[in-house]
Amino acid sequence: MNEAATLPATLEALGDVQGEGGLEVIVVDGGSEDSTLAVARSYGCSTLLGTRGRARQMNAGAMIAKGPFLWFLHADTIVPPNWESELRDAIDLGLPAAFRLRFDYQKRYSPLRLYGYLSRFDLQAFRFGDQSLLVASADFKSVGGFDEGMELLEDNDLIRRLKQHCGGFHLLGATVTTSARKYRKHGVVYTQLVFVGLYLAYRLGAKNDRLLGWYRRAFG
Repeated sequence: MNEAATLPATLEALGDVQGEGGLEVIVVDGGSEDSTLAVARSYGCSTLLGTRGRARQMNAGAMIAKGPFLWFLHADTIVPPNWESELRDAIDLGLPAAFRLRFDYQKRYSPLRLYGYLSRFDLQAFRFGDQSLLVASADFKSVGGFDEGMELLEDNDLIRRLKQHCGGFHLLGATVTTSARKYRKHGVVYTQLVFVGLYLAYRLGAKNDRLLGWYRRAFG
């Protein structure tokens, strides 16, 4: 939603990869009020106006994708220079995969360095959508895609199901850089405590509508 300011950097980091034999880049928007879709089209991307909600939007994009592999990347996440070779290696392994994570502005906010560092450990608690997600289309369909009933933690839920279905999960050696804007707006420690609380409640069985209510109260 409303990613016109961040999307150019994300698409430029991908380089000139579209066209015959290249990537099919699909930007799915949930009803932005800015020029997100116009920006995407100016870079030659396919665009789709979907129903608001990240799980629904990503499923909608997956439905029209033509390739044997899907790579879900958030509009405010920048890939590393060697992203292509990293993804090819993961495809050779035959497992779903994600990058390690760092935040922009983490040099100014030291706790963010720790939060990013934790993403290199093979623990389900540190697997989230900001790290992007590579998965074979067949595996994605076999597990039912993203749970559209989830407004939060839909990526963590999908990764857990994929790991069980595929017999493992591969953490790539390179790092993507994602926006720390929510941390900067609400406070780094406060924001992380909210996320930790939401994740623990989720693992203890809290319903997603209740999690969403807590999330909205925490962040207004």
